[in-house]
Amino acid sequence: CWVCLVWGGDMCHPMVIYNYQRIPQDIVNSLPPNWGIGHSESGWLKSEVFYEFIANIFYPFVVEKEIKFNIILFVDGHKSHLTYQLSELCTSLNIILIALYPNSTRILQPADVAAFQPLKSGWKKGVFEWRKDNNLSTAVTKKDFSPILKKVIDETVKAETLINGFKACGSDSLSCLQALSSNIFKSH
Repeated sequence: CWVCLVWGGDMCHPMVIYNYQRIPQDIVNSLPPNWGIGHSESGWLKSEVFYEFIANIFYPFVVEKEIKFNIILFVDGHKSHLTYQLSELCTSLNIILIALYPNSTRILQPADVAAFQPLKSGWKKGVFEWRKDNNLSTAVTKKDFSPILKKVIDETVKAETLINGFKACGSDSLSCLQALSSNIFKSH
């Protein structure tokens, strides 16, 4: 599952990635509205899937939220985030793509504190509640994954939590991102 946090405290609709050549219709039908669905041989994020996420999920989300362009999208430098095709797409959409340096986890830490840690805890609770409601011995299937995750996101990821995650990680994370942002806009 691929998620993206937006500076103002919003979380973009996720994209769920499956390791199918052709995704079964019951899984497609179980996806919440506006969520993306992707596939790769391994079930991991590939450059083509990330491109589809930016074009079909992230960009429409940013437009819907009326976020002023140009915008900066910080990515972690994974090779799936750094293709010529993606760079061209982002340029055409007024998205400035910035790959963070290797070993820059101190900048990325707010995402762990603000979103991913609560999601991990919420996921355990969400699965427990789902099993209680459905049948304790029933395993969570790929069809069940997205509806459970939607409920967990709705209950655990709040704008104030995302914003406070940056604050909790200290001024270094927030100041660093703000400085990068202002320097980039000065040059454009």
